[in-house]
Amino acid sequence: MMVFHFETPRPDELATQWKEAELVAAACKLAGHRFHTAVVLNARELEAHLAYIFTWKPASRGKPQFSLHFSGHADREGIQVGATFLDWHALASAIGRTSVKAQFPYMLFISGCGEGRPEFTKAFKGVENRPIYIFAFEDEVNWQDAAHASSLVYRFLSDIAVSDSRRVRKVVDQIRTLGLGRMLYYRWDKQSDCYRLYPGRTGASTKPK
Repeated sequence: MMVFHFETPRPDELATQWKEAELVAAACKLAGHRFHTAVVLNARELEAHLAYIFTWKPASRGKPQFSLHFSGHADREGIQVGATFLDWHALASAIGRTSVKAQFPYMLFISGCGEGRPEFTKAFKGVENRPIYIFAFEDEVNWQDAAHASSLVYRFLSDIAVSDSRRVRKVVDQIRTLGLGRMLYYRWDKQSDCYRLYPGRTGASTKPK
């Protein structure tokens, strides 16, 4: 899998030492994935990166071999991209405009707090070449936990297919049980024309006992 990772820090965070990319890059390398990261400071930079990335031509057009990964502050309304706050519809539109000619399956990973459920998926439903699978968090998660959770997902995806929903659900449950955030897993269902949500196993803890 090719993982394109975007760090989207606020201006006051540029000099801080938190870097999710370093942990996720190490995990991807160990798992045999290719990894590229970029610091994105505004919406214009983001769209330029996306337009370039979606010119990539994968060896196969079958299973997803491509992940868009965003690391930044998020809430139920949208995600912070540098000094700019993009609501989910604006982010989905940017991905839609730049991916329309790509026509290959890909997954999306939002590593940020509290994306919620309805507002998030409604935005991507209107995108022609929408992500087939989405990983996100239900509520607040600190960056260390998000980085470790992201690393575990990519590690397990070296052994299992992201389309194997039964096994992916077990990964989501394990992350919740380890206390690494309330992870959500969405899968696009063509028949029902909507995203199917797996919210994690009932009773899976957000903190280890």
